[in-house]
Amino acid sequence: MNPNLLEKIEQYRKKMINLTTNHPFTSNAVVQTSKKLDEYLNQLQKSNLKY
Repeated sequence: MNPNLLEKIEQYRKKMINLTTNHPFTSNAVVQTSKKLDEYLNQLQKSNLKY
């Protein structure tokens, strides 16, 4: 498992929480952060499927 990937997931998870306290879920900042978090989560899922 890639520790750097886990760090990025945690970073974007926290960013999502912070953004949604001040912005609507449909704001560009929240949507872009959500997309990036999804990318990292998909990478993690793919890496777990290889084992």
